[in-house]
Amino acid sequence: MENRKDKQNISNELELLKKDNEEMRLRLSAIELLLVDENNGRSKDPDLSNAVQGLSTQISSLIQDIDSLNDSL
Repeated sequence: MENRKDKQNISNELELLKKDNEEMRLRLSAIELLLVDENNGRSKDPDLSNAVQGLSTQISSLIQDIDSLNDSL
């Protein structure tokens, strides 16, 4: 892409996407904490915990993809 203004606008949008995804990952971490039983440190719902962890992993991968895309500009 030749137009620097367009590159900057795309980069700004990618950074906003990254920020939104990082906020989602933080919210998922809060959910993971809520799923831990305070008495014995075990998950209250292992299936839900695994699903939340899987989603968090996918978001982390998406953040890396956004960074790679931004770096390619």
